[in-house]
Amino acid sequence: MEESAAPPDEDLRIRGMGVYVTHTPASIGIMENGTKVAYLSWLLNESMLSSGEPRVALEEETFRVLVTLEAYNRSFAGDDPIFVVLAPPPGETGVYRITRAAAPATLMAGERSAWSFDVTTLVGRIALENLTATEKGKITNMTAYPGMFSFRAYVFTDGRDEAFASVVSDPVITVRPAMARDGPYPDLPDCYTLVGMSSSAMQASETLNDAWQRGVSEDEILAASASNLLQLQSLSKEDLQRLYALQSPAQPLQATGASPLDGIIAAFVNMVGWLQGTVHAVLG
Repeated sequence: MEESAAPPDEDLRIRGMGVYVTHTPASIGIMENGTKVAYLSWLLNESMLSSGEPRVALEEETFRVLVTLEAYNRSFAGDDPIFVVLAPPPGETGVYRITRAAAPATLMAGERSAWSFDVTTLVGRIALENLTATEKGKITNMTAYPGMFSFRAYVFTDGRDEAFASVVSDPVITVRPAMARDGPYPDLPDCYTLVGMSSSAMQASETLNDAWQRGVSEDEILAASASNLLQLQSLSKEDLQRLYALQSPAQPLQATGASPLDGIIAAFVNMVGWLQGTVHAVLG
């Protein structure tokens, strides 16, 4: 989990970003003729190992990302909400579909709360069966740049035009299992287009190994990824607003008019929030 160093103002900070995947490089085997000969951790560049705790997401696997925020001197609710979006790493190192799973309606002064995202790995970019010595070396070289494997969370509010916080996750390495699915792979999801990553050195279904065998150089892949990272660093608030709308849950919790019960529940939630804020104020 990474700590934030750039809050949008002194009243709101990102306290951390957690990637909840069960696999680690030390648990994913490198196979030769059906036999496990080593683990992925053996291939990783030291920069990857020292940048956080690398995780491994298998193709077609869904995992959870949590972004924890803390409010300081004021509360965020009603007409002053908080918006959190999650941007994927470059498509050369993994292709994902991201959906916002939970977004707290309020964040009272002195409280922490987590925004959660469901992330599905659509394309795993590394295959670990029968690697050549050259491929092993290229994987090690690619993992010298952990930022290319990291998710980025952005936070913005209606009250400020340009200022928003961001934080980077621990690196996530995508792996295609030996028994991968058959059939066509999806093109890059819309979220990649919205953040300026609509073109790629990779084809939709390719692993890095496939691209190298096709003649795409390691430098081409690195250059494309670096360009995408620069684009991510220059996102405007309008870009983030569009990304936020895109990441809304597929089935909204309330699609019809509010019922009397909704009003009772809302009043109860507001009362609990007020009580929590009072307790925090008393305890300091």
